[in-house]
Amino acid sequence: MKRDAFEDEFTLKMYLWLYFRNKPAGYAVALLLDSKDRFIDCVLLAKGRTVRAENYSDVLIFEMEKAEAKKAVICHNHANNDPRPSLDDKALTVYLEKKLNEKGLLLREHYLVTDTRCVSVKT
Repeated sequence: MKRDAFEDEFTLKMYLWLYFRNKPAGYAVALLLDSKDRFIDCVLLAKGRTVRAENYSDVLIFEMEKAEAKKAVICHNHANNDPRPSLDDKALTVYLEKKLNEKGLLLREHYLVTDTRCVSVKT
């Protein structure tokens, strides 16, 4: 069942921060959204291990097509709780944007969550 659109970036970041609050490091999720940014689902992409970008894209595209989502917000947490995006985080963002665009889908944002912050990787 679809819900309302996220009102603003603060609401979206708060949702993600609360989701990750008690999760161990190594989680990656995707918020699936329709064309009007309405929430469809939150799906787990990885848990407790490093996943190659190719695997992220395959799983993400599969989940988006299954849910008929048009946009995605991906998010993960770092084992070291460092809020700075790594080079791998930035490369993953570029790779996923390209793969989703090839399918007519949009990567709206990529966030990194720590104990105290939710930081954009994409911008």
